[in-house]
Amino acid sequence: MGNRFFPLDMSKDCIKADGSLIKETMPDLLRLNSTSNELWAKAFDGKLLELWVK
Repeated sequence: MGNRFFPLDMSKDCIKADGSLIKETMPDLLRLNSTSNELWAKAFDGKLLELWVK
């Protein structure tokens, strides 16, 4: 079966060094906007490709 949990660290794209949220990626401080969704998708896509090749 193997490992089925693969965390993705997206904090660099959504959280400042002081721990506060980046308003450009989460304007309402709750949901990602379209730009953030693209960043998330690229990170997720890279992991999927890595797993697919294995």
